[in-house]
Amino acid sequence: EMVDAVRGASDARSARRTINQRVAGPPGALLQDVFGDGDDVDAATTALEAAAIAASTVRTELGKTTTIWTGPNVASLPVRPTRQVVLQLIARARKSLTLVTFAGYDIDQLVEALERARKDHGVAVRIILETSLDSGGKMTGDPAAAFGNLPKAVPVYRWPASNRGSSGASMHVKTVIRDSEDILVSSANLTGAALDRNMELGLLVEGGPIASTVDRH
Repeated sequence: EMVDAVRGASDARSARRTINQRVAGPPGALLQDVFGDGDDVDAATTALEAAAIAASTVRTELGKTTTIWTGPNVASLPVRPTRQVVLQLIARARKSLTLVTFAGYDIDQLVEALERARKDHGVAVRIILETSLDSGGKMTGDPAAAFGNLPKAVPVYRWPASNRGSSGASMHVKTVIRDSEDILVSSANLTGAALDRNMELGLLVEGGPIASTVDRH
């Protein structure tokens, strides 16, 4: 749309004015810099179009990445809250959901959303959890309890202690994968504290091959 808007500009000043009207802040300033006073407007427009095509290709191949955050507000950093993103991934699912967590508690809203996804849209849910037995006493209580009756209806997987070697290890992965298309990889467990109160950082990748690759793994 921006390329189409500036294509008819009579000169660089007109092109910069059009951009200023449509795009605010640093992104707009960067776009305006493409059109220097002495530059050929058509050449600059073609360069802008080529950049847009390249960006679109990269997004298709690698996916769109967004920073996901629980913690103090940071006005200068555009982020999305962890609870909101997890619930949106569940709500948008139409085929499958894979949820992996080390700890789990205080997630009634999330469990209700999973039940709706299963019953209303036929979404295949699977959960991978740590267990107190397999952790060798590193955790008390089992995360499966936080999911209520859901583990009776969906596959729940564990990493058996017998497969972890003599020194032991933790199943410490935290991720949510939607339809093998979008993936949230985060420091946040599926707990009320991690979704709302802790300081947690994650990345949401929408599109591209990463979600499918991790889901298969």
